[in-house]
Amino acid sequence: MDAYTVIARNHPWSGEFDETSFRACLYEDATWSQDEYWKVEWALFQLVGAVGSDPELRRRAFRLFSATFSLLAAHLDPNDVYTIKNMEPEKLYEAKERLQ
Repeated sequence: MDAYTVIARNHPWSGEFDETSFRACLYEDATWSQDEYWKVEWALFQLVGAVGSDPELRRRAFRLFSATFSLLAAHLDPNDVYTIKNMEPEKLYEAKERLQ
């Protein structure tokens, strides 16, 4: 699998969205899929140079970051009904730091 495909699998409007992708697991199932997250992180590192020349890739990467951060924030908010089922506090803060 190439890096573009990993990002496309995690973008709901790409036509390649995969229900087993990191974003799908986090959004639909409220679970943190560490294996899928590693694929996303790998892809982002691979695409760092390409992002500047590809506006669609920039948009997809930002939407993935934004959606993930929003769900992490919702998980931390005791007044929000969204909770990541398999996320321990120390794991959440590590994930947040890596994403930033």
